[in-house]
Amino acid sequence: MSPRVYNDWRTVHDADGVVGRVVLGSFMFRPTGEQHRVAVLARVVLGSFMFSRGKELEHWDRMTSHANDQIVQWHSLL
Repeated sequence: MSPRVYNDWRTVHDADGVVGRVVLGSFMFRPTGEQHRVAVLARVVLGSFMFSRGKELEHWDRMTSHANDQIVQWHSLL
């Protein structure tokens, strides 16, 4: 079985300046084999200072201060 590749992209237009007050969470699950049970494979949380520190917080600050520009930065997985 070949590995699955997930490549997804979302663009959000922030006309009202709400990005700094929004938290976006995404989870990836897999079935456990037990009926109606799943295991979490990955979790991504994007949000303000409540959820980030260091380089991640600097990235968030750059994104919110340059709302009309695409800001790209890779982050390590914990």
